[in-house]
Amino acid sequence: MAVIQSLPIEPVRERRRLADEVAERLTGWILDETLPPDGLLPTEGELAARFGVSRTVIREAIRSLASYRLVRIRHGVGSYVNPREAWDVSSALQLFIRSDRDGLLRWLEVRQVLEVGIARRAAARVTPEDLDVLAGLVEAMRDQLRHLPGGFIEVDSRFHLAIARATRNPSLEMMLAPILRPLHGRMQETLQIPVTAELAVAEHERIVQALRTGNAEGAATAMAAHLERVCEEIRMLIAEQE
Repeated sequence: MAVIQSLPIEPVRERRRLADEVAERLTGWILDETLPPDGLLPTEGELAARFGVSRTVIREAIRSLASYRLVRIRHGVGSYVNPREAWDVSSALQLFIRSDRDGLLRWLEVRQVLEVGIARRAAARVTPEDLDVLAGLVEAMRDQLRHLPGGFIEVDSRFHLAIARATRNPSLEMMLAPILRPLHGRMQETLQIPVTAELAVAEHERIVQALRTGNAEGAATAMAAHLERVCEEIRMLIAEQE
């Protein structure tokens, strides 16, 4: 693949950390496809000359981009721009949610707002194949009832992400995924509450039934009821632990 040669020469002069500024400039070129997907970045030496910085600064900037999977580094070859679908946009948000200990209920509210809308949109776009996947996940949750907590929460998350996927809008799944994972710990604790898992299975079945009939409001209502119960259980756990 050809090395990109048409980048502007832009010496870095700002006072903030040079590697951060270089990473920001490179990110801009990736976003506007001056550096196209799967294109090979110029060498460290070429970039150092363009920006007026050391190779060490360039190396640190590229490592920063690689941490978000904007680029992939092939040692001895160079660095390539990753296509958009390979970017990791969720790690930072996951860390933020995990660190926001006092904001758990706020993030649960974010989840409610997002997923009720997702359910409504999915009802108009869900396919028979999507419905088969969702039905299979409900059955997998039912199987998990025999040995809780097991993988119940993991299957539950796969169910919710599958509904987001059924909207045919990948941005919705991308937004939902980093919100779900940091909530796993609390959701796992709710399985200690009697009949919680059984209620969840029944609620998921109702969501699938509404999706199967294309009932957008029914799907939204079923999702809202399910998530409100989950939130209430988590509120109870938090109150008991205070």
